[in-house]
Amino acid sequence: MHTVVERPLTSDDVGSISCRPMGLEPIEFEWSGAGREALTFADRSESEARNVAPGRYRVRASDANGNRADVTVDVQPSFEHAFVVSEYRTQPASTRYARDGAVEAVCTGAGEGAGVRFLWTSGVETDVPRLSDVPSGTYAVVVVAAAGATDASPVTIHRCPPARVEVR
Repeated sequence: MHTVVERPLTSDDVGSISCRPMGLEPIEFEWSGAGREALTFADRSESEARNVAPGRYRVRASDANGNRADVTVDVQPSFEHAFVVSEYRTQPASTRYARDGAVEAVCTGAGEGAGVRFLWTSGVETDVPRLSDVPSGTYAVVVVAAAGATDASPVTIHRCPPARVEVR
């Protein structure tokens, strides 16, 4: 049985498993494994499991002749160490040239706060995902390993456009 796995992007995301068995129709499928409650399919004859969290799954396909195929599938996230920026919150600057605006990245990720810093497109690096005292403009952030950290820089995934600090 041929299986195709759509890997989740991070450990917080979900993917899918699609099976393509050969045999005499109808073919029935039995699913088991980690996160079984997350598996969604219409009935036992469904060849695809959606909303699959990272983990190990087993699928058994049985055709009309009683032939069976068992496959174990490990679903791993594409990025183990990733920070996901889901949105930016901004505080407008009082005038076009005033440096009293702020932007904050709302992000989640593996090891957040441990050995990482936040590098903004303005060139400023911060300990927290907030940049203060900025003029109006467009800002985005990338998460980097802090000086002396043993791990490599995590991957930053943006699920939103850069922030635009406007003028009040």
